[in-house]
Amino acid sequence: MDSVTQITLGAAVGEAVLGRQLGNRAIFWGAAFGTLPDLDVVFSPMLDPVGFIVHHRALSHSLLLVAVATPLFSSLFVRWYRNDQRQIGYWRWFAFFFLVLLTHIALDCCTNYGTQIFTPFSDARIAWSNIFIIDPLYTVPFLSCVVACLFFERSSRWRRRINNLGLILSTGYLVFTFAVKTHVEGVFADALAESSVEVSRFMTCPTPLNSILWYGVAEGEQGYQVGFYSLFDSDTKIDFEFIPRDDELLGDLAETYEVDRLTWFANEYYCVRPHEEGLLLHVMNFGKLDFGGEQQRYPFTYLLIEKPNPGVVVESYAVPHQAPLGEIFRKLWTRLKGI
Repeated sequence: MDSVTQITLGAAVGEAVLGRQLGNRAIFWGAAFGTLPDLDVVFSPMLDPVGFIVHHRALSHSLLLVAVATPLFSSLFVRWYRNDQRQIGYWRWFAFFFLVLLTHIALDCCTNYGTQIFTPFSDARIAWSNIFIIDPLYTVPFLSCVVACLFFERSSRWRRRINNLGLILSTGYLVFTFAVKTHVEGVFADALAESSVEVSRFMTCPTPLNSILWYGVAEGEQGYQVGFYSLFDSDTKIDFEFIPRDDELLGDLAETYEVDRLTWFANEYYCVRPHEEGLLLHVMNFGKLDFGGEQQRYPFTYLLIEKPNPGVVVESYAVPHQAPLGEIFRKLWTRLKGI
């Protein structure tokens, strides 16, 4: 999730565990450590596009980090606060750090980007794809409750009630998105069956900023069936668009480390297109930005420039003639309202 959401979640967990003892300092420490795993982006300027997708949400978001950092930080903070009148014990600090770090990782697993929680033992990406990385319906009520807590004394019952309300609302919304995803996957499965198109697998994910309009991509032998479904659609019929994979264009590049990591990042949902400088590799499992239009606009696209020996240079690529942001959101809103 975005940093504001992770800060909010960490602050709420901090208040729940340490609010009575530390008051607003509990919210501060929760916010600080709630965003700690995302500091791996500090190293992004030193990484090429492939290095970034390999290392982002990897070790810093792993269960190993939780196992190592929790007792380490707990010991340090017990020493730091040893002269404090409230005498916060080791196990309360342990619960705080364990929950703040674990909830950050778990929430990131809910997004489509996924999280390598088993690093360094496995590069498997856990991505439940039930919520978009920025969802105002999740964050705004939650953040409002956390901010409201700042204006109450640490001993106030209203402070705890408001914080609990924020946790209940946010958790309830996550449960709602899981339920919606289950329904949407059933709709896509039925629509694919009715279309008589043979597919080996499919996936769904929400479109930007909402959990109403969903994107689905189904893999066939030569390419993909792509479609959108809104909870406000008048029926469950989905108009699929066929997109050829054209992965044969990769040739020997398919054996390179860089292309292997890109297709891993895409969970093998990708297509290849020719370009005057080389090839374009579109990552398809993060959705399209044209919402049913004929143009192929993907948020993650990479330019592959072949070098001798063999080798390849990978550059992030912004699709030219991209529609203005306002037009993209207008089309998103129009499609979200249903057809």
